[in-house]
Amino acid sequence: GNGGNGFNLTLALDKRGFLCQSVRILERFNLMSVSQTIWITGAQGLIGSRLVPQIPDSFRTKIDSGECRALGLGREELDLSDFDAVTRMWKVAPPTCVIHCAAISRVGDCNADPERAFRINTALVGHLANLCQSDGARLVLFSTDLVFDGLKSTPYFEEDAPNPVHVYAESKARAEDMARQCENHLILRTSLNAGMNPSRRSGFVEEMKSAWAQGKVLDLFVDEIRCPIPASVTADAVWELALGTYRGTLHWVGSEALSRFEIGAVVAAHFPEIKPTIRATTLSDYSGPPRCPTLHLDNSRVQKLLSFPIPKFFDWARNHPKF
Repeated sequence: GNGGNGFNLTLALDKRGFLCQSVRILERFNLMSVSQTIWITGAQGLIGSRLVPQIPDSFRTKIDSGECRALGLGREELDLSDFDAVTRMWKVAPPTCVIHCAAISRVGDCNADPERAFRINTALVGHLANLCQSDGARLVLFSTDLVFDGLKSTPYFEEDAPNPVHVYAESKARAEDMARQCENHLILRTSLNAGMNPSRRSGFVEEMKSAWAQGKVLDLFVDEIRCPIPASVTADAVWELALGTYRGTLHWVGSEALSRFEIGAVVAAHFPEIKPTIRATTLSDYSGPPRCPTLHLDNSRVQKLLSFPIPKFFDWARNHPKF
């Protein structure tokens, strides 16, 4: 539909009929004459699903006037694994900015199918970067704190060299290099994003809640550190940064480094009705694929670019009874 909250574009992507059908749809919704179009990939995911509803007032005014459009692209709208389809979509709805949220983000899924992980997480970014560079568009890429190995005893800064320890992290580290092929790029390394996604289970909060609902006890590390951030706050920040002019890499993480156990305690307090139970454990008790102990990223650089303070997770959760 076409409305004040943005625009969802559904197109047939068959090679023979794509162009004519796309042009008809674009003409119908007057997209041929807009001056600014923003693509949001992964629009059904935890962060992507928040970006269209949380469009800032300044940009919403332009949308309401027909001057600009935000296209939320989920799996139904565009098969991102089909690079030819991405190019065809680009030709009929060329964006001035791509906010690229889509990725295969589960470590286990990436380890199980590395070829698919590198195609979606890495090669696709290279394809989008080339398209952006050719048309002078801006590329905003979500990356991860997991590009680091977590062995540094002090906070990581943007200039620190990545050292990925598994397939997902390697695919994202390479994706950062791909994104830099576009001159007007912004890379946002983020951490655990807290929130609920009504369309499907796609975040750590939902995974925890699901496990507790099944009566499971969660063993959480007291010595594995992350900087969680609410997904709704991420959406607000992304709009400010995407519509801004900063180019390069930023650490978009919460202003508080917490253990997995502490994070679990915060989440558990939000769901007393299912009687959540957590149990403290340490990395010394763990056996399995490599983990990153301490991913404490410095966010002072991105803070200087924003109009609001980046919250501490404990404080935010205390003031927001729902994720």
